[in-house]
Amino acid sequence: MSGRMLFAYFIAISLTALVVGPAYAATSAGPAVDLRLVITIGGMAASVVAASAVAKASIRNLQEQTMDFEKRLRSLDTRIDKLTTQIETLTQRVGVLVSMNDPPTMERRSREMERIRTEMDFIKKKME
Repeated sequence: MSGRMLFAYFIAISLTALVVGPAYAATSAGPAVDLRLVITIGGMAASVVAASAVAKASIRNLQEQTMDFEKRLRSLDTRIDKLTTQIETLTQRVGVLVSMNDPPTMERRSREMERIRTEMDFIKKKME
């Protein structure tokens, strides 16, 4: 129960005590029902109904916000999963490129190319 509702409930009880107290004292046979008592009880009932309506509207609003937050969270989770997959794929590709272009591999390939060129030059001279 919120603070406002407790305050309204306290005020309603206080007003009822002020109005009903004299009604009990008015007659010795029992409580007298007069217009003030009926108005007070009606006001209390209206306060309770209004507080209930406000509470229902607030609860409905909170439920809608919660559903919206859950929807957004699921969307973000999906996006994060897709991005994680893309990052892993790119990391793997970069790893392949790094292994292809590392210095020892490049040096080995350079030697192979030089040997092939030398052999080609030798073959050309032999054919002339």
